[in-house]
Amino acid sequence: PELVSALREEQDRFQALLFFTYLYYPTCEGLRAAPARSLLVPTCHDEPPLRFRLYDEVFARPRAFAFLTAAEEALVRGRFALGARPGLVAGMGVDLDPFPDVDAFRARHRVHGRYLACAGRIDAGKGCAEMLAHYARFRRERGAEVELLLMGRLALSEPLGEGVRYLGYLSDEDKRAAMAGADVVLCPSPYESLSIVLLEAFALRRPALVNGRSPVLVDHVRRAKGGLFYEDGDEFVEALDHMLRRPELRQAMGDSGRLYVHEHYRWDAVLERYRSLIAAASGER
Repeated sequence: PELVSALREEQDRFQALLFFTYLYYPTCEGLRAAPARSLLVPTCHDEPPLRFRLYDEVFARPRAFAFLTAAEEALVRGRFALGARPGLVAGMGVDLDPFPDVDAFRARHRVHGRYLACAGRIDAGKGCAEMLAHYARFRRERGAEVELLLMGRLALSEPLGEGVRYLGYLSDEDKRAAMAGADVVLCPSPYESLSIVLLEAFALRRPALVNGRSPVLVDHVRRAKGGLFYEDGDEFVEALDHMLRRPELRQAMGDSGRLYVHEHYRWDAVLERYRSLIAAASGER
């Protein structure tokens, strides 16, 4: 509440006010208190709260909008009347750093063969239980000895299964090295507004296999030509088998994905879009 009071009293000090994520109190009440020169970064995906009537008022207040993806923009414009207010896909910056030391990562974590990588919150709501079931089926049906490495917070109570290794929280360098050495990076969540992990994988020239029920993930892999997607176990098994058997395909997808990040999500391009939106929200143009 003190933040909202401060925004109401001190809003004239600022060129613009940026509100990130539509769902929460600071955004809802902050936009009510200080709508002038406001820029909303909604970070939306298709979920029940987006249909609550109170958000009609929330989305009526900002002077401009910054979206993370084209799919998110289409979702918001289909749900709310944005009119002629400025809005564009600003994205989020992704570092195109030098490639990490994969051999050092393998030695530290005793990783010896081919593997898949999945990073983030490991829980059922993120599609991970379904992914593990699909992976177990893949091993049974195709006899592939490709490990699955999990990184992040583990929130699953059931056993992970044969061939699955949970590495816990890793440093940024180790996480990047783990993804850089993977044959394929898995992104199983059906609910995403951006997916930093997917863009990081693309930046490292890694192809991805993503959940086909996420419009954002499907849009990324289609536009980037950086991977495949699945909607059930049959598609998961066939797509993964296809990618693992074709190194030239994985290389082409990885190269295409890195180019996509360079063109749309490198920091200087993202910041220039934000400068344009801030100017529009503040009435400078």
